Amino acid sequence: MFVASGHSSGGSLLKIADDSRSAEVVWHRRDLDNCHSGSILLDGKLFGAACRQGGRHFYCVDFFTGEPLQLDRTLGKVGLTFAEGMVYAMGYQGTMSLLKVLPQGFEIVSQFELPRRPPNTYLAHPVVCGGRLYLRGDGHLYAYDIRAAE
Repeated sequence: MFVASGHSSGGSLLKIADDSRSAEVVWHRRDLDNCHSGSILLDGKLFGAACRQGGRHFYCVDFFTGEPLQLDRTLGKVGLTFAEGMVYAMGYQGTMSLLKVLPQGFEIVSQFELPRRPPNTYLAHPVVCGGRLYLRGDGHLYAYDIRAAE
C-alpha cells in the first residue's frame, strides 16, 4: 500500500503482514509528499505530483523500489485520473494535460488552458465518463467530448 501526505511528510510503500496486524516500510521518499493529486498505479509504475518539499514535480517511480523513472517540473500540482490508457492531469492554475504512459514513464501529448482564475481554483480532480472529460473550477463546470472522431 502506498501512503503519502503533503507538507514535507513524503510517501511510503508499506507491506501489510499476512495477518493484517502490522506493516513494514518497504521504501520511503521524502520528495513524494503528495498533498493534492492522489496517485495512480499502472503496470508497476506510480504516478503522482509532489507538493512543497518534493519540489512540485510530477513523478513516475517504480512502485516496488521507489526508484525514479521520470520527473517533470512543468506540470506542477495536479489532480489526476486515468482513462482509455491515458493520464489526465488538471493543474491547479487551469492547465489541462494529457499524458501517454510509456515503459520508461510518460509523455505530455497535449495541453490546453482553462480561463485564468486565482491560484488553487482548479483543485477538483478531472473526471472521464461516457466519452466526456469533466473539469470543475470555482463555480464553473466544463465538459469536453473526448471521443475519437468517426
